[in-house]
Amino acid sequence: MTKAEFREKHSEIIGYYQLIEMHLKGICASLLSGEDQTWFDQLDKHETDTLGALINKIQSLQKQKQLELFTAEDFETLSQIRKDRNYWVHQCFTDTKERLVIFKGDSIKHQEIAQRIKTNLNTAIAWNEKITEIERPLIRSAILKQNN
Repeated sequence: MTKAEFREKHSEIIGYYQLIEMHLKGICASLLSGEDQTWFDQLDKHETDTLGALINKIQSLQKQKQLELFTAEDFETLSQIRKDRNYWVHQCFTDTKERLVIFKGDSIKHQEIAQRIKTNLNTAIAWNEKITEIERPLIRSAILKQNN
């Protein structure tokens, strides 16, 4: 993988992680909106929540409201996505406890890093789609409730 290909995939994966966070915020806002707080009010309340906080909040709300939006296995996958996101955002160039992204000339030095970003990107794309499908009817329902 060339440096340019890596940089493109790195930007793309960060974008998908941001979309996942946005959709999880939408799910939280949908589950918490009601007569006294609109979906938009609730969305604002979760503006600065971390990915881990959003996952925990949804897990808690799911139990509290006796819903099954995500399975236990889904929550494990979301937790791994959070760890992968943290690696690509905070650690891939600096954390010596992890395999670092190093370039040798115009290529990535360690091919396992190239494979890891491809795998993590595919997972992020798939989960963005999955979470969007879970979020869509919840938002529709929350907004219909506030408009009635």
